[in-house]
Amino acid sequence: MVLPKKYRLADKLEIEKVFKKGKIINSNLFFIRFSRNHLFFSRFVIMVSSKISKKAVTRNKIKRRLSEIIRSGILENGPGYDLIIATKPKVLNQKYDELKEALIKEVDKIK
Repeated sequence: MVLPKKYRLADKLEIEKVFKKGKIINSNLFFIRFSRNHLFFSRFVIMVSSKISKKAVTRNKIKRRLSEIIRSGILENGPGYDLIIATKPKVLNQKYDELKEALIKEVDKIK
C-alpha cells in the first residue's frame, strides 16, 4: 500500500533542501538523508535506483515493502523530519522482516 499523501515528501524544492542541508546516516542497506521539518509528523521519499535492478517490477517491489514498513511502524507522533531513503544493492537479498528491522533501527537513530 502506498503512503498517505500527508506523509510523502513530494515537493522538489523541499527534497533539494534535504539533500543540501540534511544530515546523513549510512548503513549496509540504506543511505538516509534527513532534516527537521517543524511538523508533528515525518515525511518520506523512497528512492530505488536503476543500478539496484534494471527491472521496474523489482524496484517497485522494494518501494512497496519499504512503504509498508514505514506505514505500519514508523509513522508516529513526535518531532517531524523529512527523510530521503535511498537503497543499496544489498536490499535485493533481504527478507521483509530483515528490512523492517534494519529500517526501524536506522530511523530510531534519528529520533
